[in-house]
Amino acid sequence: MIRKVVQQAFQSDYLSAEAELNIRQLYQSCQLDDIDALIDLQQALNYGYLPQESKNYLLENQHYLVSSY
Repeated sequence: MIRKVVQQAFQSDYLSAEAELNIRQLYQSCQLDDIDALIDLQQALNYGYLPQESKNYLLENQHYLVSSY
C-alpha cells in the first residue's frame, strides 16, 4: 500500500502532506515491498528529485514564524 502512495508522489512529482500522513499511518503494518518504496522515496527527497509539501510550507512560512515572536 505504501508503494502505491510513493508511486503517486513520483507520478505527480510532489510529495503532498496528505501522502506523508498516509505513509506514516500505513507504516505501522508495512511489508518488505513497502520498505523498498520508502527507500526510493527517501533517496528522491534527499537528492531533490521530488519536492516535499511540508518542507516547502515550513520554508515559505519561516519568515512569518520568526517575525511573530
